[in-house]
Amino acid sequence: MHWRQRLEDVHPRLVEAVLARTVERSYSADMVLCHEGDAPDGMYLLEQGRVLVQSLTVDGAAVGLSVVDEGDVVGEQALLAQTARSATVTAVRPTIVRLLRPTQFRELRAERPEIDQFLVQVLDARLREMSRRLAEAVHSSAEERVCRRVLAFGSAFDGTIRLSQATLASLAGTTRPTVNRVLQDLVRDETVRLRRARIEVVNPEALAARIPAL
Repeated sequence: MHWRQRLEDVHPRLVEAVLARTVERSYSADMVLCHEGDAPDGMYLLEQGRVLVQSLTVDGAAVGLSVVDEGDVVGEQALLAQTARSATVTAVRPTIVRLLRPTQFRELRAERPEIDQFLVQVLDARLREMSRRLAEAVHSSAEERVCRRVLAFGSAFDGTIRLSQATLASLAGTTRPTVNRVLQDLVRDETVRLRRARIEVVNPEALAARIPAL
């Protein structure tokens, strides 16, 4: 559900109140919204575009955590605790966000305390997604996880995934050789086509058939 609709469902005047206290920012593809370790500047409400959320391992390798689409939010923890950013957020395509800073959030809570209901919904959705991903990691093979990510991103990217195989591997919790092996298998089955720096999903129904229910 789009963040505007979530706010509207909580209270009809919340959208207006949030827009009055946010600033609009625009990012071109590959621009970084924030770096892991940065001081938190607020919560990003995505008006348009798509961002990739990544974190670093102790070895310094980038691990993909999620892809966030327009209508969703990212960085909500900045409103709750003044701790350093736990991930790097990068625009995958031209992106426009509304930035709600902690100071403006506190003002908003004083005027519209029901904003807390919106934040609880955001955190609940985040927790449910983490639980789903944990269940997937426990009960799914690496091949199944790759197929799930390819199917999901194929839908999110309108059939053409512009992510490297290394990034896809980190998002699926596996290795690049495993991703390449699965993709080559899908190519042989004419389920996907590999192009330079992109993956084209040509038969999503066949891809979905490879993925058992959790």
